[in-house]
Amino acid sequence: MKGRREGGKRRRARETALAMLFSEEFGGSRDELPGGLIEHVEFDAPPAYARDLVEGVRSNLDDLDECISSVSHHWRVERMSLIDRNIIRIGTYEILHVDDITTAVAINEAIEIARRYGDTESWSFVNGVLDAVAKAAP
Repeated sequence: MKGRREGGKRRRARETALAMLFSEEFGGSRDELPGGLIEHVEFDAPPAYARDLVEGVRSNLDDLDECISSVSHHWRVERMSLIDRNIIRIGTYEILHVDDITTAVAINEAIEIARRYGDTESWSFVNGVLDAVAKAAP
């Protein structure tokens, strides 16, 4: 049972990190978050893992975007939707820099978050990009 609760905590942390990154990039407005996301985030006291993800993405943003660009031949990072782009950044960060998360878990979590908050094609797009990131990872 502990594993299930931990997975839920990590999912909530990923959702909080997504909301924080989205709102930063959008101009700081929490009111513009996609439907349902605001209900699941903890801006005032984000979980430690959410803070780690946000700081990791911020600190490695250029490298993450370069990695994503190198495998996303038909989409420039800046042309991706804000939600998809930040889900992919979080997933890429986890694949490349978080040792206690397997690649499969990072991709699956990103897909589930994309299904919930992205448009109808987001999950497939996120899956394709992150799969390519994983294959290209050292």
